[in-house]
Amino acid sequence: MTSSQPRLESGTVLQDTYEIVRRLGMGGMGEVYEARHRRLPGRFAVKVLSATVSAGSADFLRFQREAEIASSLRHPNIVHVVDFNQMDGGAPYIVMELLEGKDLAAALEPRRPMPPARVARIIEQVASALGAAHGHGVVHRDLKPQNLFLVPVGEDQEFAKVLDFGISKVRTAATLTDGAALIGTPQYMAPEQAESRADDVDGRTDQFALAAIAYEMLAGRTPFAGDSVPAILFKIAREDPASLAPLVGDAIDVVIQKALAKNKERRFVSILEFAQALTAAATGAPAAQMAVKTLVSGATARPGGAPVKRWVFGLAAAAVAALMVAALFLSSGTSRAPAPSQQPRTPTIATTPTLVPSEPAPAAVVQPPAARKMRARSTPARDLLSPRNQGDSPAEGPRGRDGDGATENSNEPAGAKQRSKFILRL
Repeated sequence: MTSSQPRLESGTVLQDTYEIVRRLGMGGMGEVYEARHRRLPGRFAVKVLSATVSAGSADFLRFQREAEIASSLRHPNIVHVVDFNQMDGGAPYIVMELLEGKDLAAALEPRRPMPPARVARIIEQVASALGAAHGHGVVHRDLKPQNLFLVPVGEDQEFAKVLDFGISKVRTAATLTDGAALIGTPQYMAPEQAESRADDVDGRTDQFALAAIAYEMLAGRTPFAGDSVPAILFKIAREDPASLAPLVGDAIDVVIQKALAKNKERRFVSILEFAQALTAAATGAPAAQMAVKTLVSGATARPGGAPVKRWVFGLAAAAVAALMVAALFLSSGTSRAPAPSQQPRTPTIATTPTLVPSEPAPAAVVQPPAARKMRARSTPARDLLSPRNQGDSPAEGPRGRDGDGATENSNEPAGAKQRSKFILRL
């Protein structure tokens, strides 16, 4: 039997339940057939693993994992798995819902960008499915246009379905492959995948891949292209993709660039946040644009430039404001001394005597009765009087009442005017 001939003929019945109708397609790991249930109405898709795959092998276990994960997630945007079994010869097969439409790879046209609104609708549906998978500790790890299926719904609408969880990573389970193995499709791999850092793979790895797909949908080309796999992987790990701003504007570009950050810590917290930001940017409404700017604060570094960290400007403004407040406080002319622990707080008394001669006699300080009872302090008596503003320039002339409530003696000549302000600290 040649590779062009179907492995299962029309009319073949699997386990007395599913009757094969026709072959729908084939791939490296197996073939997909249309089938009907012999006792119930409806049509299904049957995915049969290649006969060259032996039971217990890594491919066999991945195939089984795909069935188990897709069946357990139960999300409308994830293809629904109905059954998993083995044929009489031992080859395993998966029974899934039959989808009518085409995958995203077939919908993409080279150098023919999709409208941003359509891209946002598709990405949001895919992100919803992957968000559910991430919530169950499942990372897809092989997102690509071929694994995203578009089902037509009404006029100019489509329903996205995520396929093929065969090489997904369950974060609570042991991996099926060597940690140094390269898993995924190179053009859509995150840097942590390209560098075989299996322990760093998480939901943000899928976010990077979905952003790469969105980039291709918006630009009509992949963000990381090369003549060989090593060249592509080098660009993923070391180079930034070209800006999308000339094609779709700054708002969409900054969202995509953030999701494509080399460091996963600089991407969106979740794949759902990425999709929401992209949808907001694609609407073009002013309120949505503001929401994008808020959400993408501290966006990733643009090619050829340093990252714009808005918190730096905010911190600088706060520091300037603090200095201004401190300066006003120091110039307020009022100081407070801590009250003794055993006595009630005595208010600060500020006295502003009239102008004194050039050689003034020692000023008499009269303490209120409450202050006389206060415990003696270690501060010398001479330091209780703190002169401030010993004199103004003659050229300043009369200034009237200042901010401390001090008044000047208008009877003194302007050239001889001096003012001494004393603060009694109790």
